[in-house]
Amino acid sequence: MELRQLRYFVVLADLLHFGDAAAELHISQPGLSQQIRRLEDDLGVVLFERGRNTRLTPAGAVLAELAAPLLDHAGRVRTQVVRAASSEVAGTLRIVLTRSAPTPLIHDFLEPFRAQHPEIDVQIETAWTALNVSMLRLGTADAAFVQLPLDETDGLEVVELSRVDLAIILPSDHPLAQQDVVTLDEIRGVPCVGWPREHAPGAWDQLIAAVWGDTEPRFVRLEPDLERMMAAVRNGHGFALATHERAQQLRRDGVVVRQFAEPAPSYLFGLCWLSDNPNPALRALRADVEAFRP
Repeated sequence: MELRQLRYFVVLADLLHFGDAAAELHISQPGLSQQIRRLEDDLGVVLFERGRNTRLTPAGAVLAELAAPLLDHAGRVRTQVVRAASSEVAGTLRIVLTRSAPTPLIHDFLEPFRAQHPEIDVQIETAWTALNVSMLRLGTADAAFVQLPLDETDGLEVVELSRVDLAIILPSDHPLAQQDVVTLDEIRGVPCVGWPREHAPGAWDQLIAAVWGDTEPRFVRLEPDLERMMAAVRNGHGFALATHERAQQLRRDGVVVRQFAEPAPSYLFGLCWLSDNPNPALRALRADVEAFRP
């Protein structure tokens, strides 16, 4: 059971409406539904009665009573750990993001960190996983958000933060676009638009294995970012894969975003840094990561 899932549950238990709760949490409704299902699977119980009206089951009502105090306690632990680690450390912390990471993950981590450490000058850049790791090794960044797994971790400390299900982006007139849910078998052999493997080799290899298995993917275009991938999809060059939240953010006329049937392929995101980086501000970040991660 992840703390993030518990926070999602508390909001949904209060509002009893998936759409309203997703808006409150700044995530997609399918993403919220998937996280609640995973929480139910982990606990081995059904927490909500789905239908015209969303209602708590008896098990859900018990968790609703227990969840808020648990989250309050976790928040107090986090605050105490971070304050003890930071000791009002000033300095500069250079963090490089990856474009594919979901906005809520980055926002939920960075905004509380900045609020807890106003004395630290947090400088942000955005690139992609392989470049982010290179920046760490060159000393031009202190910490980096990355897609996992990494293909090379020597000298790095890596912390897993979040696993996010992928969605499929299709041309509006594609036959699969008429379905609410798409299976992996249905896309094998279908032309695909992807991103260059060198951007995140470890994550690329894992994605290929998870989506295509022993079959050969039919990549017809490789584009450097999701904006161009989506433009290629709109122009009829095939489908593309992205996190549901990112796909919905960039969706344009001419394309649709569809969910995968469970179990959906996913991206794993994390944060990493050089283990011998002496920056005092990084020590505060490391303590915050330990308190933040599930």
